[in-house]
Formats: sequence, structure tokens, C-alpha cells
Amino acid sequence: SGAVKTKNLHIHWFRHGDLRLHDNPALCHAIQQASENKKQAEILPVFCFDPRLIGDDARSRLSGELKCGPRRAQFVMESVSDLRSNLESLGSGLIVAHGRPEDVFQTIIDKAHEHQPLQDVTIYCQEEVASEEISVDKAVRSVLHKRFPQGGRLQKIWGSTLYNPEDLPFNGQALGMPDVFTPFRNKVEKNCKIGKPLPSPSKGSLSVPEDYQTLFSSNEENNNKEGCTLSYLPKLEDLGYSTEQVQMALNPDPRGVMHFRGGETAALARVKDYIWTKDRLKIYFDTRNGMLGPDFSTKFSPWLAHGCLSPRYIAKECK
Repeated sequence: SGAVKTKNLHIHWFRHGDLRLHDNPALCHAIQQASENKKQAEILPVFCFDPRLIGDDARSRLSGELKCGPRRAQFVMESVSDLRSNLESLGSGLIVAHGRPEDVFQTIIDKAHEHQPLQDVTIYCQEEVASEEISVDKAVRSVLHKRFPQGGRLQKIWGSTLYNPEDLPFNGQALGMPDVFTPFRNKVEKNCKIGKPLPSPSKGSLSVPEDYQTLFSSNEENNNKEGCTLSYLPKLEDLGYSTEQVQMALNPDPRGVMHFRGGETAALARVKDYIWTKDRLKIYFDTRNGMLGPDFSTKFSPWLAHGCLSPRYIAKECK
């Protein structure tokens, strides 16, 4: 009998800071690595609603306040749904799960390995710097190393800022940086170039392996609260928010300056509207401190914070 055929599994882990396809260095790197000289990269895109970060149980150790309120959770939900639609339009998809990433990846690897033995697994993601995210990285690495002592890599790629840290003109990294913003900005603007935003993946450049489309499709058996399928998207109630909190999230406060909808599609539409349609840049410095109108300032921040929008893309549009 012939040797059992094994497979290398490539996973792209979308996190709370890179919910987009345009100018996504980690995703571009994953596609490049996974294509292995083929025209199409076989990649499993995954997003986890981590109960330590989002939901009613995710609270600050110090104050007991919610880490993520229901309105922001709704914004994340919309962003993930939009990301899935955009991936599907390229011929790919997005596995969504409600659980800790280390547990979710363990489940995915076990399921895939049972279907066809895995030789190796590589998980690609955007590099994060905060302590909670770094401890999650360690837990994910530990899952990979237990299963694949010789391989099992977590590859982290920088991708959330206007400039790359290694391009900053300060000796001694953080220790050499000015204490206040203006000298920092002056030196950076004078000495640093903003990198070109990377293009979005082209249609057909990445796909979910065909057998995995069936393996991770939604059926009665696995249609549970943890999801981990290509069609699952939790509701706010599933994340543990109360009926009152859900109502608050779904009904925007009429006093709000504008309605923010999550997702790359809404983010790019806002950039187009603000910079091009309404040509607001020319009066930005006159109006930016006004708090009332929707166009006094860019209002890009919710999309930037969740990675629905790349700062390098905004810089390119401003030029």
C-alpha cells in the first residue's frame, strides 16, 4: 500500500486590527507563501470572537467595565460580515468562531487532520503589541508546537501603522523617541517616506480548499454556539449581551453625529465621500475641532481602529 498523502495547511487569522482586504501585509504574505508557485493560494481565513475581548464576560480586571460595549460589538459584527462577503466575492470565504483562538485553532487542526493527515500548519496574522494579544499569541504557538514540534509556525507581520517601526528615524527605538508629539511628527515627516499601500487580492488568487468547504460547512451537527463554520455569524445575544444592551446597539442614539456602519465597504465609501465627493480636505484645518457636524472632521477613526481602513491608503488618497 502507498504512503498516506499528507497536506500543509495555511491559515490566515484575521484579528480585530485588520478587518480588510486592501493594504493588508499579513494577508499578502500569506497568499505569497501559500501559493507555492501555483496560481492560486489555498488558505483558510479565520476570525474568532474571543470571549476574553468581546461579550458581557469580557471585563476590565481593574474597573469591571466592559472591554467592548454592545455598540462596538455590533460594529465588529458588521465588519466581519462585510469581510466575509468581500472574501466570498474573490472565490474564498471566512470561518467564524466564538471561542478562544487557541481552542478554535486546535479544533480546526484536529478536524482537518482527521480528514487528511497534516504535515505542517502555518498561521499568518497581523502583529499586535498589547499584552493580552501577545499572551494569546503564546497560547496559539503552544498549540502548534505540541502538534508539530518540528514546524507549526505562527508568522506575524506588521501592518497597522502609517510608517513601519524600523523606518523611524530614532536611535534606541522607543527610548530615543521625543516625549511630545510635535517634534516626533516634524522629524518623521522630514525623514520618512510613507510606503505604498498594497493592492487587494485579485479574484481567484486565494481559495478555501475544496474538501474544507464541505468540512467547515454548516450542518445540523455542528450548528452550535461556537460556530467554526464558513456561514456562522453570532448574534449579540450569543456573545452574552442582555436584551437591553442589544436594543441599545441596534437603535442608534439620535444625538449621534452620524451612523457608523462597520466594514471595509463602508470605510472606503466614507473616504471617497469625505475626500472626493465633498472635497472637505481643503477646509479640514478650519473645521476639525468642531464637534457637531458629520463632516467637520474625517470620522475615519472607528474604521482605522478595527483595521477596516489602512492609514497608508488614506495618505495616498490625500495626495
